[in-house]
Amino acid sequence: LERERGGMAIYFNGAQGDVYPRQTVEDHDDEKGLRTFEEAEAVGSAIAKAALEALAKAKLTADVTIDVQVTYPEVAVDNLMMKIGRLLRRIPRRLYKGRARSETWVVKINDAQIVTLPGQFFCRLGLEVKEQMKGTYKFLFGLTGDDLVYVLPPDEWDPTRKGEEEPLSLGINTWPAIKEQLPPL
Repeated sequence: LERERGGMAIYFNGAQGDVYPRQTVEDHDDEKGLRTFEEAEAVGSAIAKAALEALAKAKLTADVTIDVQVTYPEVAVDNLMMKIGRLLRRIPRRLYKGRARSETWVVKINDAQIVTLPGQFFCRLGLEVKEQMKGTYKFLFGLTGDDLVYVLPPDEWDPTRKGEEEPLSLGINTWPAIKEQLPPL
């Protein structure tokens, strides 16, 4: 992509907190060689090819408008494991009256819209945000500005799940708190 178009290509995660690439689950010791530089390069090349195809169809304009809105949502830390981690100084995050402060952005560039989310949001939450976005071209950037770790839909919260999502989340009400404090879409 950089070779063809110049500039610097940057990859952003979207909402992928509940996505597990099949190969890493099946191949913990990398016996198949799936977690190699060559494999990562092949995936990157495929993404670059798709980006070049999209850019070939893009309309160019010299008339550009940019609008930026930012909010600093505060989210209560309800998860006992996170509280214990803070007491043991394993999680050095500063809190404000028991709440984690983060940031979210909504950037509009003509008919493109970018929303940033501070953590690993479950895919369903990303789709919910995209449905509310008004831009023709919708971009969701996860793990931006901050990392509130996992953000789950409250109706999927399951403390008995054998995974890392709930133990590494601020709590069941993280998504409702962030959603309420997002900049207008």
